[in-house]
Amino acid sequence: MQAMPPPAAYHCVKPDAPEAAKAKMAVTVSGDVATMAAFMTEAKKWPDFKVEADALSNGIRFVRMTGSSSTPYRDVGALIYTAQVRQLTVKMNSEPPICGMEEN
Repeated sequence: MQAMPPPAAYHCVKPDAPEAAKAKMAVTVSGDVATMAAFMTEAKKWPDFKVEADALSNGIRFVRMTGSSSTPYRDVGALIYTAQVRQLTVKMNSEPPICGMEEN
């Protein structure tokens, strides 16, 4: 019996592949409405990030922001740090997924 390849969602690209250089970074931040409003006001400092989704569920606001492959790492780090200082939940991933990069 031949093994089936994993579903497309589980395929990742190697870090040195051309596709990885074009990967789009996505940061999802969530927390209470007031804290998220303050965070979103401060997040305007990083215009490379665009709001892709903004939802409210059970009093928790979820915002998904994306940055291009040319977004400087210092901007990605500053955005994440700003969210963490406010004790917001942060998750980051790439599209397409890059092999070896943990999604946290």
